[in-house]
Formats: sequence, C-alpha cells, structure tokens
Amino acid sequence: MDWLQEVKDDPTKAYCKVCCCTIRARKADLVTHSDCNKHKSTLGATCIKCTGSFQFKSNNFKMQHAQASMALFVSAHSAIIAIDHLSELCNTNFTGDNIKMHRTKCSSIIINILAPFFINNLREDIGTSKYSLLIDESTDISVLKFLGMAIIYYSRDKNDIVTTFFALEQLGECNAQAIVDAMKSALQKYNLDIKNLIGIGSDNASVMVGINKGVYAILKQENPNLILIRCVCHSLQLATSQACAETVPRHLDFLISESYNWFSKSTLRQQSYKDLYKCMNENHEPLKIVQACNTRWLSIETAVIEREECYSAEMLYTLYKDEHNLAYLLFLRPLLGEIQRVNKLFESEYADPTKLGSELISLITFLGKIIVVPSFNFTKSTNFTDHLNPKPYLGYGFENKVEDLKKKGKLSSDQEQQLQQRLPENIQILKKIEVFSPQNALKQLKEPISLICEYFGIENKIIEKIDLQWRNIVFQKWEKTKSAVEFWSEVNNFTDAGGNNPFEDFAALVLTILSLPWSNAACERIFSQMNIVKSKSRNRMKSPMLISLLHIRSDSIVKSIGTMNVYNCNVENEISEITEILDDLPAFINPYHVIFCNIIMFKK
Repeated sequence: MDWLQEVKDDPTKAYCKVCCCTIRARKADLVTHSDCNKHKSTLGATCIKCTGSFQFKSNNFKMQHAQASMALFVSAHSAIIAIDHLSELCNTNFTGDNIKMHRTKCSSIIINILAPFFINNLREDIGTSKYSLLIDESTDISVLKFLGMAIIYYSRDKNDIVTTFFALEQLGECNAQAIVDAMKSALQKYNLDIKNLIGIGSDNASVMVGINKGVYAILKQENPNLILIRCVCHSLQLATSQACAETVPRHLDFLISESYNWFSKSTLRQQSYKDLYKCMNENHEPLKIVQACNTRWLSIETAVIEREECYSAEMLYTLYKDEHNLAYLLFLRPLLGEIQRVNKLFESEYADPTKLGSELISLITFLGKIIVVPSFNFTKSTNFTDHLNPKPYLGYGFENKVEDLKKKGKLSSDQEQQLQQRLPENIQILKKIEVFSPQNALKQLKEPISLICEYFGIENKIIEKIDLQWRNIVFQKWEKTKSAVEFWSEVNNFTDAGGNNPFEDFAALVLTILSLPWSNAACERIFSQMNIVKSKSRNRMKSPMLISLLHIRSDSIVKSIGTMNVYNCNVENEISEITEILDDLPAFINPYHVIFCNIIMFKK
C-alpha cells in the first residue's frame, strides 16, 4: 500500500498520505479506510510514487483553457448553476474531451482566478494616477448594507478617462467613520495612496457631506486638497421636487401616481384603455402609462408627458375632467423636459466635462428668464426676486390653455432658487474646467490659470511651468480638437525632437481635473448590476462571489466580447475578429475561445 506509512513513536497508529489522517494500525480499520468513498475519490485524483511522496495529476492546457473559458462565460452571462448543463452540452456536442466542471469548481475558478486577474489589471491600469471615487450606499436582496464605489481615472493604456466598478464593501454601521474605514480598506487592497484621491462624488446625504463629521470632512483631514462634488442629478431632482411641492397642487402628484396604480394590476382596465386609445387615435398603439419612481431621477418628466397625451381618457374621471390639471401638465412639460435633458448629460459616461458647466448655467438661465424681466443679467447678480416679470410667458401650450393661471410662474422661480442653493460649488468648479476645452486652450488670448492651479493644490514651482506650457500649447498643431479627453490625451502623448513631452505637467493636471465625478450614475449602475446578480432566486450568494462577478462584468474587455456584433459576425471572419479582441487576456483564460471555435466548427 503506497498510500500508507507508519507513525513514528506510536506503533499503534498508521498515517494515510492521501487523506492526510491517522488511523489505527489494525487490518480491519485499514481495510475499512481503503474502501471508503473519501479515500477512493482522493486516491483517484493523485498519483502516488513509491518514494513515499505524492503529487496531483496535471491537467492539460486545453482542459484548463476550456474550464476557464466556460467559467468566464457563465460569470458574464448567467447563473453559476448553468455550468452543470453547459459542461455536459459541450461534452456531448462540441468537444472530444471530457470537461469535468460543475458549480463548485466553477465558483472556485471565478473567485480565485478570474476575479483576481481583472482586479490586478485594474490595479496596474490605475498605477500612480490621480483618481476620484463615487460612493453610495445600498441594501441587497438579503438586507445586507453595502458601500458601492466606482473609480474615475485617466488610463494611459486606453488614452481615455475610465469610469468602472471599484469595490463593494459590506457595512456594519452606516455612520461616516464606518464608511471612511470601508473606503480605506478598499484602497489598501489596491495599494492606492489616499493622497492621490482628488475628489469624491456623493449624494447630498448629511453622512456624506456633513461639515463637521461627514465622510468628506474626515477624509479632508488626511487629504487637504480633496474636492467634494455633490451629485448634480440628485440636486436637480431635489430642486424640482421641492419646487413642485411648494407650488403645484398636491392632487396633481396624486393624479400622476394613481393613474399608474389604477391600471398596473388590472388586465381588464389595461385592455379597456388600449381599446379606447386605439378608437380615439386611428388605431395607433397606445402609449405606456409610466410610473413616477422615487428612486429614478426625474422620472416624473416622462410620466407628465404620458399623462398629457392620454388626458382625454375617461379614467380617474374627477381629476381628469378638470381642465386646470391639464394646464399644470402643459406648464410642467417644457420645464421638466429641459431639466431632464441636462440631467441625462450628467448621467452619461461620454459627455464632454468641459461643456457640462455651460449646460448647467444655461439651464439656470433658462429657468430664470421665464420669470424675470428681459433686461436682468444673471451673470452679474443672483438676486432676481426684485426683478420678477409681472407678465411672464409660460409656454405656448399653457398660454393657449388658460390665461388666468399665469401666476404659477412661481414654480420656475422656486426652481431657480433651489438650483442656486444646491449647486453653487459645482457651478464654480465647472466654470474652472471650461477653461480647458480645446477651443479655449488654442486661443491666442487666454485667461490666467494660476488660481485654478492653486485651487487644486499645485505647488508654486509647478504652477510656473504649467503657466508657460499653457501659453505655448497654441504654437503646436493638434489633430483631435473636438473632444476634450481626446485632445488632452494627444497632448499627454506628445513628444518633441528629443523624445520629451514639453506639456507633461500641464496635460497631467488637466487629465486629473477631467477625472472629477459629476454624477453618481456609475454607483447606481453598480447597484443595478448587483440586484441582477444577486436576485431573489440567488439570495444566498456570499459577498466574495458577488464582488467577483461584479468585477468580471464591469471589465471593458468582457463588455466588448459580450456584444451582439461578436456573435453575429460572418463565419469566415469570426476566428480572426474574436482573436483580436481576446489578445489582451492571458492564454490560459482566453474567454470564450474554446466555446466560440467549437460553435463555429459546428455552424460550418
């Protein structure tokens, strides 16, 4: 028995080298142990040598490749339980090898191989760059409190500003110190210096932005140059909600919410609505009755438009027959539409940061011009209450509907005041960033940027170099001048005849500033993905698996592979196109390669 050896100093015991356990040195016990399932299964996975040592059987490269590819496919697209069927399906139809992988092994590959690879990629991509963090709290389906973090930084490999999932830390308490500790724990895992943190983006909760004991106040003690950006989307939502609550009749909110409730749970009412709508609108498909959701920013704007369109329907008769309510909806439509347009710009991952400031200022000016006299200048004064227009023009639809409700211009006035109260710091920072748009940077006559450099904590000796580079940048010919990120990436990669970059300090400053957060939309996307991964049917999922799946699904390479273009490309070009996409991953986990190649052969 090669698996058996004696125990020194105790002749009554024997040691099993396979199971790593001691047993009594009696024939009956030895036979019983050799026949047990645990010993047999362990013995089958090992190769015992006569020398007394043993080693695991080495799987071939092709098998490891297939297992890692299938694990990555499952982690990106489906529940882990699907691997039980997928492995058997591939064995039966596509491969000649017997791929032995089920849920346990697949989970281990995801947690111990795939997720660490993508985490390490992210760590290396960030490097020593300056970065910003978006932070927010949420609760999953199993009522566990998490702090979600997204990171924004300039990637030298991609030459782009990257916003991606960073960490998900479980919170025992929801106070500021617990949140700060969770942030530091995440930064430590990535070996990131908190001094390189230039800004944090959060909602307007007091635990985040509190002056004395908020998260920002605690972090600023360690990083004096840290900048706080209040989520513009939250601010727009709160400003609009507050203004509506103070000026619009309460029954209008009831009208919008109850219309959805009336139809949502009755198929008979929905069918009656469809029949009536088609009858009234020449058999066109009916509009969907949208719910005004409290957790979705400015969803009321869509709901207002839909209620206006179906206003003639005889539902909720008492409210819908009142023409004054329609006038309110007609008044709200252009205001909420413009606010929603700006809100979506801040939610977008592709908006030009140097243009966001002008859009926000234009919104405030638009709202203000409705209720002040035309001669009032918003750029010189913010006190507009003494310059209200006694006869404001409140929109074509509203003016035509009811003349006597012009006094409701107070809503726009309240919105104007709310926005000015909630967004002063953001507006000032956005104004500073506008200076670095390609159009302003390439002007002959420029504004000085020394104050901006001081605001971001740049040393005096560096400010002198940056100021010189700021004035000299116009003397070079640049190609990518439409997008701010592309332009400054080109500046950052520029080299002169000696192989040096004369604009290195300046480009680094601007790319750092462009990495500031303006909206918590990235955090909300993380929580949406978290709720998709950890659903009611998967509520027992542990945090390591949840975090691993979020890291994999948020990776840009996996996202690009998971597009329909990859699956629908021509058979002749599939292998070459997919190989180009997969070159960035190591060979032993080249995702989907085995599955794709076998499916392609099957299609042929």
